Amino acid sequence: MYQDTNVTHDSRELCVECGGARLIERMREQSFAYGPPNDQVILAASMPVFTCEDCGYEYFDERGEAARHEAVCRHLGVQTPEEVRKTREGTGLTRVEFCQLTGFGSASLQRWESGMVVPNASSDRLIFLLRYPDNVERLRKRATAIAQGLLQFQSASADPVARISAGIPEVHTRRGIKRFERFADRPRIAFQAASWNLRRSQCM
Repeated sequence: MYQDTNVTHDSRELCVECGGARLIERMREQSFAYGPPNDQVILAASMPVFTCEDCGYEYFDERGEAARHEAVCRHLGVQTPEEVRKTREGTGLTRVEFCQLTGFGSASLQRWESGMVVPNASSDRLIFLLRYPDNVERLRKRATAIAQGLLQFQSASADPVARISAGIPEVHTRRGIKRFERFADRPRIAFQAASWNLRRSQCM
């Protein structure tokens, strides 16, 4: 389904059907079905359409394919090929360097940037996060640590249990000393020990 949306102008292209030179290029809004037969949606894309005045044949070129692909990306909520490319270029990395940093396959990245395929949700989210330089720097530091064999897990936020248990190797009670060296990092033990120390301090 086509709908004209702007002024017609002559094109220098030749008709792919008959080779005629009398082609008219129009920007049109095209509706097309997307998805499996039992769950299709109708999407719309604005694209240049060629009409041959000699044979009446109508077609669109790679710009039309790109417009359709962008409409699909918008529908799925993922980044368009141009947005993927701009994000990668914004990091200052080549395709090879970008793939080394993210773990993406070079062929996959090339297909995303060229519009051959749509990124999956997890890949799209990682690419989106790399729009922010601090996230790029975090990945760079992690890659350096891995290369040097220094990678260790560190919590992104302070662990309240660790704070409590760090200062409680033992608790003095009337019956003796309760030691927690082996279990100080367990939440129940840590909070129980903290509670005993609190009660003891209130009684002194």
